[in-house]
Amino acid sequence: GTKDFDQAKGLLCDRATKEAVQDCLEMKSLGQVKLKGKAFPVEVFMTTGHAIVKEQDMKHSRLLKWTEWKPPLTYRKMLEDAQIFTRGGVTMIAGEHGTGKAELRWTLQELGAAHGVTVIYSSNNDDAGLMVVSTPKSVWAGILRKILQLHKRSKGKLNGSDTKQAILELAPDSERWLPLLGDVLGELNVNAEHVENIKNVIGDEKSDEHARAVILAIVRQFCTERKVMIVLDHRVGTSIYAEHDAESWLIAQDVADFALEMRDSTSTTVIFAAVCRRYATKPSVAEAFDELRERAETCDALMELDPLSAEEGNALVAHQWQVDPSVVSEQLLEYIY
Repeated sequence: GTKDFDQAKGLLCDRATKEAVQDCLEMKSLGQVKLKGKAFPVEVFMTTGHAIVKEQDMKHSRLLKWTEWKPPLTYRKMLEDAQIFTRGGVTMIAGEHGTGKAELRWTLQELGAAHGVTVIYSSNNDDAGLMVVSTPKSVWAGILRKILQLHKRSKGKLNGSDTKQAILELAPDSERWLPLLGDVLGELNVNAEHVENIKNVIGDEKSDEHARAVILAIVRQFCTERKVMIVLDHRVGTSIYAEHDAESWLIAQDVADFALEMRDSTSTTVIFAAVCRRYATKPSVAEAFDELRERAETCDALMELDPLSAEEGNALVAHQWQVDPSVVSEQLLEYIY
C-alpha cells in the first residue's frame, strides 16, 4: 500500500494503463493508494524494468507456417550436414536483414529436442531487463539466468540470494569476484563502491578477466554430463552497443574454445552458436568476431546467408500483409532494398 508507494522507484500507472502494456512490460501492484483529487483509493502499478517475451506468439506466427519461407529449411539442412547436434562444437550463423535469423530459435529448439540437447538461447533484447541491456556483457545475462534456473530446477526467476547460491554451487571459487558480475546480473544487488575498490586494486583489465573466468566456470560445470547448446544471438555488425561488446565476444571465444575442447566427448555434447550479422564494423569487436568465425570453420559449421532478393522480399511483404504480391508498391521495395 502506501509504504510501497512512497518507496517506489519505477514508473507508476493505474490499472487501465497496466492492462494496455501488460503483454510487453512486467508490472507490480503497489496496492490501493489514496490520491489527491480521487474520491476513492486507486490501485497503483509500478514497472519492474523487465520485458515480457511471448515466445508462443512467435512460434505460431504466419511467417513460420509459410511453406515458401526458405531460411528455416536452409538453416536446418546446414546444421544437420555439419552434424553439430551429434558432435558438438561451434557454429556461426551470419546473415544480414531478411535472412530469417529472428525465427532461428524455433529451428534450433526443434533440432535440440530431437537430439536430446537443451537449447539455452539469449539475445540483446531478451529478458535481461530493460534497464541493463546496454551494459557490457549484458547480452550474457539471459544465458546465465537460464543456466542458474535450470541448475536450481526453478520455473521462475531466482532472487538475489538464490542466484548467488547457484553461482557458488557451480563455481565454488568465485565468491571473491562475484561483485564483478553486478553489471550482468542486477539481482545480485552489488555495492558499486565495492566493485570500484576491486578495480582500483587489480585494474580494469584484470577485473574483466576475473568476470569472464567466473562466467566460463559456471558454463563448464553446468555442461558436465549434459547435452547443451548455448546460443548467443547478437547482431553485432550494427549494434549501437558494439563499442563495449568486445567483452561479450571475448566471453564467446572462451565458451567456444570449451565447446571445441569437448567435441566428440562420450559423456556430453557442448555446442556454442553465434547468431549475428555477417561483418563486424567496429574495430573493438572485429578481431574477436573474426576469431569466432575461424572456430566455426574448423567445425564446418560457418553458415553465411545472403539477403533476400527483391523478388523474395516482395513475396515476404505480400505474405505478411496478406495481399497479392502485385499490389506491393515498387517505392516500398526500393525503400527496403
